[in-house]
Amino acid sequence: PSSFGRSPRNFASHCHEFSGEEWKQQATLFLPIYLQDKLPGEHYRQFCALTQAMNDATENVLSDEDIEKVEDVLCRFLEYYENTFYGMKWSKLPACLPVFHQLAHVADALRWIGPMPIYAQWGMER
Repeated sequence: PSSFGRSPRNFASHCHEFSGEEWKQQATLFLPIYLQDKLPGEHYRQFCALTQAMNDATENVLSDEDIEKVEDVLCRFLEYYENTFYGMKWSKLPACLPVFHQLAHVADALRWIGPMPIYAQWGMER
């Protein structure tokens, strides 16, 4: 339905062309279903926690408690990611992409600037 946004394009054929809106749609709507039986249990739980935090962070209205919950979930995800995929090993440093560091600042942006839909750039991507 159109309430989910535009129809999803074939992931394998078009993922390198996805806009931010399409990545959000994939991450929050489709991947939790597709990955349920594909990821090991703890990886799947952490992924679902991350997607829930993404959904919460992009609400139109957020209370201070909502922001603290988002911050807590993202901090726990970052700790899990760092311990699991980086593990303080120099050879695994490429796993520490800047986008993961940006997750540490989402709650600050919500406090300082307000809800993400106010300053989202979805319209600029078209």
